[in-house]
Amino acid sequence: MRRSGRGAGPAGWEECLAAPGWHDRLRMALEAMIEPSPEEPGCLAYQPYADPNDRAPMLLVGQWAALDALTEHMASAYYRHTDQVLRRVLARPASVRELVAPPTTRKPAPARSPCSCGG
Repeated sequence: MRRSGRGAGPAGWEECLAAPGWHDRLRMALEAMIEPSPEEPGCLAYQPYADPNDRAPMLLVGQWAALDALTEHMASAYYRHTDQVLRRVLARPASVRELVAPPTTRKPAPARSPCSCGG
């Protein structure tokens, strides 16, 4: 995940595809990060998602208040351990994508004149 250009800090998703026979170990590894990650300073969101029709792929979505918080997360012992596990159980390297808020396309509402109610 990289630094987002708008709003809060870095946000992104990481797509993981388990090698054949390793889907349970992938799920365990990602689920083990659910408890400690949100407790870290600067973690705004951290959640793995599974495909209900296919046990091999999983998606991890996270958002951080600042790049420093993400950097500290990636330096943690449990993150480094999970990274080593993923190197063994993934069919291919994880695909990481940055998420950013879409640009606002709505025009501001026109100013209204005060109501001149009769009476």
